[in-house]
Amino acid sequence: MNGTINVESEPGKGSHFFFLAEFGLDPLHNRSYQPPHPDFQDLRVLVVDDNATARLVLRDQLASLSFKVTSVVSAKQAYSTLRESRKSFDLILMDCSMPEINGLEAVKYIKKQIRMSKVPAIIMVTAYAQEEVIKESQAIGLNGFISKPVTPSTLFDTIIKALKPNISSAAPNIQVENKRLSGSVLLVEDNKINQQVAEELLKSFGLSVDIAINGLDAVNKVTQPPVKNNTYDAILMDIQMPEMDGIQATKEIRKNLQFKDLPIIAMTAHAMTGDKEKSLHAGMNEHITKPINPDELYRVLAHWLVHGSENTITPTMTLQDSYILLPDYSENLDVEWGLKRVGGNRSLFSKLLKEFYQDHQSDTALLEQALAEKRTQDVSRIIHTIKGVAGNIGARKLQQSSIELESAIAKAKDNTSQLACFYRDFTSLLDELQQFSAPSEPEQKHNNISTEQLNKEFKQLSLLLENGDAEALNYLEEIRSHLPIHTNNQIAQFEQAIKNYDFDLAIELLKAISK
Repeated sequence: MNGTINVESEPGKGSHFFFLAEFGLDPLHNRSYQPPHPDFQDLRVLVVDDNATARLVLRDQLASLSFKVTSVVSAKQAYSTLRESRKSFDLILMDCSMPEINGLEAVKYIKKQIRMSKVPAIIMVTAYAQEEVIKESQAIGLNGFISKPVTPSTLFDTIIKALKPNISSAAPNIQVENKRLSGSVLLVEDNKINQQVAEELLKSFGLSVDIAINGLDAVNKVTQPPVKNNTYDAILMDIQMPEMDGIQATKEIRKNLQFKDLPIIAMTAHAMTGDKEKSLHAGMNEHITKPINPDELYRVLAHWLVHGSENTITPTMTLQDSYILLPDYSENLDVEWGLKRVGGNRSLFSKLLKEFYQDHQSDTALLEQALAEKRTQDVSRIIHTIKGVAGNIGARKLQQSSIELESAIAKAKDNTSQLACFYRDFTSLLDELQQFSAPSEPEQKHNNISTEQLNKEFKQLSLLLENGDAEALNYLEEIRSHLPIHTNNQIAQFEQAIKNYDFDLAIELLKAISK
């Protein structure tokens, strides 16, 4: 049964026996899942577009679907790439309007003149949905057609239709058929990133959330007057915290008989044998491990809390949220894993990645100092914190090396190899997040120009937007120093709207800027 059994014994107090074992699932309680969409992970995609902004936007949207993306600027480069590539491409996204050779001519050439072991699906992308272009695209056997601006949901739907035409084209159904919960939860967690991850999940379940930053703060919030009856319906309690840990805090709360039935759920990045038993022995009701699995958290809370009046939990991601660009998938960062931990909230996930970079840059220096001074407790705390946070943001490689280092230190083994792996993975992740977190280039110095000249520039910019021309982004850079300084925030939103190909929004923002 792949199990372990242990005993902890203390003279005069007694012995504590505990074990872990693997059991099969009860066939009578199998959960029914909706069949997932086909797994397109690691499919190879070739993007052909002469416009740099368009290539960047498509690359980021495709990378967020875990595709392997290659981009080229012309039909001729596409021909060379297809001929020379050792691995076949699964999909081509071809821009319709390109100089020298347009997209339609390029597709005809690819289909007739380039010999490939596997013919990729081809989707035409254009800013102008002319009837004749659509008809000709269909006539030459294209697998799909997308009009700019390309939104993530439209892109996904079109790719599904192109690669798996017999499968429903609906966007991935991330909604879980769970009933909303009702109640107030006290979240006890000292790490800012972990706080935000857990708070987002709890609120998505329909719960109100209060936060305590350590065990002592939790005891004060629960027990000190004025104590309101039923203020909290449950407590989520981290174990390792400064000032007072979760075990001590639980014991203090349980001393007050008023709270003897208050559900307290332990959450910890520990995976050591006996942790669950220690939590239960201290008076906790349940134990979940970090990084928090949303389904597991819901299951545990649903056991202790009242179901709300609404039937199901509805995803709250907005169209604006879907435009937020995230880092590419890499061996250092599993974006899909991290997004799942925040309920798909791309805005929050982007914020957490930047906060990790800002808040943890000095962790290796602190760890080295603690190791040199043989402060074992501080060493364990630093590694334990990084392990939990890494799991929450999808840094699974760093999480694993943290687990291995923590285990080696706990067993008083030589940890030279584990420490080297930890430093390597930590440094690689920070290097990647540094690029993602880097601020935009400093603003250009403001140059005063006449109102007449400024209005001409606004008119030219508006014309580019009305034509759906992403060249508006380059023109914006040319005239940025002419724009009123007090509109900087609006300009930033305006620039992002162009990058997202949301030209309608960009036009509205330009009107506000030009007033």
